[in-house]
Amino acid sequence: MREYVQVLDGLLDFEFQRIAKAYVAHPAGEPSIEIAQALLNAHHAKFPAKCVLPAFLDNHDMNRFLYEAKNKKERLRLGAKLQFRQKHPPIIYYGTEVGLSQSRPIVGPYGDLAARQMMPWKNQDKDLLAFFADLIHQKRWRYPSRL
Repeated sequence: MREYVQVLDGLLDFEFQRIAKAYVAHPAGEPSIEIAQALLNAHHAKFPAKCVLPAFLDNHDMNRFLYEAKNKKERLRLGAKLQFRQKHPPIIYYGTEVGLSQSRPIVGPYGDLAARQMMPWKNQDKDLLAFFADLIHQKRWRYPSRL
């Protein structure tokens, strides 16, 4: 990681996503944000203190977290709790906050279209949206803007 020192202020934290998927979305046993957090602490320690590592659960080039979690919304909630407890900024891919999943994995040419569905403006999971709104509110309260 030393090659980034004094070159980049930050970078997307793909390792966060890998750890969240492995220990929360589809772990070998029960989901564990405690184990995931310990691994993340070791991961974050490799970077300079001022390096910003925006964390994401999913994005347009990978299976959605909810799909990886076999559409178990409690696992999505655990993943989001893990994401929002980090000191780094969270990134929410559109639709994750309302339970958007996919029907098939990303495979082959144009496979990414499975994760790039239209935003469901109707039939959104209002409880999940409220859960994300609460996480955002708590994060803003703990880390107010410096503007």
